[in-house]
Amino acid sequence: MNKIFLALIVCLTSVMVTHAAPKTPKYNNKQIALFSYTLSLDQPVREVLNKHLSLFEANPKVDPIERKLRNQIYYLLKERLEKEIGLVFLPIESFQNAISYDNFGFPSDNISRVIRVGTSRLYYKIEITISSGDQSSSGNSSRKNKTSKNEELEALNIFRPSISILMTIFNNKGIIPIDKFQGIGSAIEALPTDATLLNGLVNEEPYEERNNLMGVANEAVTDLIVNMQLK
Repeated sequence: MNKIFLALIVCLTSVMVTHAAPKTPKYNNKQIALFSYTLSLDQPVREVLNKHLSLFEANPKVDPIERKLRNQIYYLLKERLEKEIGLVFLPIESFQNAISYDNFGFPSDNISRVIRVGTSRLYYKIEITISSGDQSSSGNSSRKNKTSKNEELEALNIFRPSISILMTIFNNKGIIPIDKFQGIGSAIEALPTDATLLNGLVNEEPYEERNNLMGVANEAVTDLIVNMQLK
């Protein structure tokens, strides 16, 4: 009797584990190529970062702050999507001279042209917005409240950054997106505007927690990945 009971328990456990196991992600082992990458900073964020301009590697051709943010967030996103979703990213230079590139070295073209000259089955664009406050705020009233709140925080030498990452995916058959995923990360509380805000961005300090700008970016990537896995 005990053996029969034990066998039933084992069978039930196996069924539960099978149903609980995550499904293979839709984009696992799928090759994908970047064709557009934009990053915008709102004025309060730019003012905070400009205070620490000396910590960024000087570059006479491009904004050193934006250059560093673009590179760090892109490679963070790429590394985690490769590991956690299974996407296979083509090098950003893979189009060579067939499309346009921006001053930062990233592809900057439109999907119509890309699907004519590219060889990948999937293409994507990234839009990143870094702001001070809640990304979901909208309307004149919300903007006024946000501005007032930012002024209060600025007086205390603290601010609460928020980062939105929007990933739009296309296939090689047309210009209509086949998927859109957004990830949003926000600091849990207002952060000091001293150099610790840039840990993980201008140095090798860890940024797993949302206590610096890269930590907030990492949270946005996590949110985006969760949304991809739920698709």
